[in-house]
Amino acid sequence: MRGFFMSCYKIVDIVHQNDYHESGQSQLLWRDNMGFDQDMVADIRQFNRFYTDILGLIDQDILDSGFSLTEARILYELSLAGEATANQIASQLRLDKSYMSRMVAGFVRAGLVTRRVSDQDNRALLLELTEKGKKTMAELSERSNLQVKTLLAPLKEEERQELKASMQTIQGLLKQSTERFQLRRFENTPLEGAFILQKQLEIYERENGFISDVWKTFLSDSVTEMLKNYKPERERVWLLEVDGVLSGCIAIVQAAEETAQLRFFFVDSGLRGFGAGELLISSALLYCREKQYRSVFLWTCADLKAARHLYAKHGFVITESHENQDWGVPAIEERWELKL
Repeated sequence: MRGFFMSCYKIVDIVHQNDYHESGQSQLLWRDNMGFDQDMVADIRQFNRFYTDILGLIDQDILDSGFSLTEARILYELSLAGEATANQIASQLRLDKSYMSRMVAGFVRAGLVTRRVSDQDNRALLLELTEKGKKTMAELSERSNLQVKTLLAPLKEEERQELKASMQTIQGLLKQSTERFQLRRFENTPLEGAFILQKQLEIYERENGFISDVWKTFLSDSVTEMLKNYKPERERVWLLEVDGVLSGCIAIVQAAEETAQLRFFFVDSGLRGFGAGELLISSALLYCREKQYRSVFLWTCADLKAARHLYAKHGFVITESHENQDWGVPAIEERWELKL
């Protein structure tokens, strides 16, 4: 039951991380018409909502314990590994490294985790659960297992086996999908610029109602400015390709000497839920650290719930918000920042 519990969270975490877009009609080659039956898409999204509600019941036992879901997952992975570095756990759970570092520090202060220098590499610190940490993890696991058992209790044994097989099928198929993702080198061509602009215009009009001339001019000017002043030594654009088709983007633009801005972040709606967004944002934040930026910020809208979940997961916090009436519909804009 324990493995079932954590695999549930890994599935729904991918769903949450990528059902979003960030500030994007076109004649170019990208994934507008993917050939999917619309009823199938609607059914999958309905399943996502249903499954999230089911996991919310399991979440409650974690929340009542005083630990966040992410904290519980870190403790769980450490209990499985025995010993591991913070970077190894962060990579496995796709967490921002500075965010991971802060959580580990909290675990150490609480007496749940110890750190020691690796015998093989004195630059690496190995994390291990203390006896208190192991006891805490056992209590969390038992509470979660009990909740899952309660959830499965009404089912007959053959129904439980059918559920297990179905979960394994879902995991296997979606894992195959993620292996098709590739990040393509940005060459600053007119075609690429048109993709970044037009795709965002399309997404924001369809999903948010942003149709005003003010919005279109703002976005067009923003993309044009980035392309015109692009500094490859301090800035980077990643284009996502799926089976050779442009399907997403993210950009890091220098805002000040030690400050970066994350911009033009979106994934085609047909690909959300498969880990593409996580691949993009993780690549962007790694680049920021390599270039020794001290902070990175972004602007988003308050109604993009899944996006905000992703930003919070990577350690971003809201520093400013205001209402904007210029885009075609009222929107609450938010500034999020991450200290690196």
